[in-house]
Amino acid sequence: MSDRPTKAQTESSGFAAFSRADWLAQAARSLNGRPVSDLATLTADGIKIEALNAPAPKPAAIPGMRPSPPEVMPLVIETDPATANGAILAELEGGAAGVVVQMAAPGQPGLALAPDALQTALAGVQLDAARLTLAPGGGNWPQALEGFAMLTRGPGAPLCGLSLGADPIGAAMNSDHGIPPADIAILAEFAGTLAKGPEVRLFSASGVPAHEAGATEAQELAAMLASGVAYLRGLDAAGHPPRAAAKRIGLELSTDTEVFVTIAKFRAARLLWARVLELSGAEVRPRLAARSSARMMTAADAHVNMLRTSAAALAAALGGADSLTVLPFTHLLGRPDGQARRIARNTMIILTGEAYVGMVADPASGSGFAEHLTQGLAGKAWTLFGEIEAAGGAASPGGAGLLRDAVRKARHTREAQIASGARVIMGQNAYLNAKDQPPEVEPWPA
Repeated sequence: MSDRPTKAQTESSGFAAFSRADWLAQAARSLNGRPVSDLATLTADGIKIEALNAPAPKPAAIPGMRPSPPEVMPLVIETDPATANGAILAELEGGAAGVVVQMAAPGQPGLALAPDALQTALAGVQLDAARLTLAPGGGNWPQALEGFAMLTRGPGAPLCGLSLGADPIGAAMNSDHGIPPADIAILAEFAGTLAKGPEVRLFSASGVPAHEAGATEAQELAAMLASGVAYLRGLDAAGHPPRAAAKRIGLELSTDTEVFVTIAKFRAARLLWARVLELSGAEVRPRLAARSSARMMTAADAHVNMLRTSAAALAAALGGADSLTVLPFTHLLGRPDGQARRIARNTMIILTGEAYVGMVADPASGSGFAEHLTQGLAGKAWTLFGEIEAAGGAASPGGAGLLRDAVRKARHTREAQIASGARVIMGQNAYLNAKDQPPEVEPWPA
């Protein structure tokens, strides 16, 4: 016998119907004379969040949403190829769908870009069954492409699920010099050598660098859009048709403890990118990756980071992310041990297995709160994106500088709020744990 309610039961629950005015009146009575409007708050982008939102008159049709949880893609940061190989195999054997391997770059520890280092690190990995994303971080693109080409042409080369993750614009986020003009061209020309090869992604249009630099949600979306359009232009200049070019680009956003705003951000990302592709004459479902925020974490009382990453994982899943990278709770302290990696990996696995998170396509659809936030973020992001384009685009000094200045201003505002206590961070500026004993970790490999 089914536990599900019948249609008659759902249509006639026996409860009285109340209007929004009724709810507002009830809320007002509980405030002892204060207006309900006093409960309204503003997001970092100035979007007003009401205490009670009206139902959405017409839910937005978010393109590309699927009833499936994000694939688990842990981040592996190791300099020794053999050690990296052990970490990669442990993640895959522990239930991960794939891994993100951080490659060495100036100021970024990771695996050497040399093909022999990749071969050692990936020994025993079935690339036709596991997803692999490299995170080069910028720098020596010819060498990175040499190693990447080896993966696409070797025995057992995957038909999908392989990404170089190149984001030269994001890598230059904190640089006042912008990106070398040839970087995008080198990558776009390389895409031509893959025309008859497996369907792989070369570029990652990521908002994560902007987020970690201090961006608001709308600024992060605008950074993602502007980067993606710059990569589309580079591929177009190299002779790739719009649809083929779009397939070479993946999207990436951060996810943090602002659960509802993050859900709206991921929904807005699909709306915005669909509009870009519509104007470009291409209809391609993008792969949208999520990475848990490093800036939301604290070195003090680091175990609380497990709660933060759990909330972030939930937000990414409900927002419709295709993959999720959860940073270990000791990420700010140093190299994670096996336990920290296992907890990070299992966060999404547990949410899926025990709470069935991700089993409904776009669960926020129709919520007045979620729809209001989604449209608000999309509108503000599109406006900033237009300003970046008018200044020359994300790859130009003018466009990159405009975004960088906006992000720096947002960062200063956030830092001032934390310093004053207007923005509370548990364990950092409120409820400090005087008995905190930081986990013992090794330093990140140099």
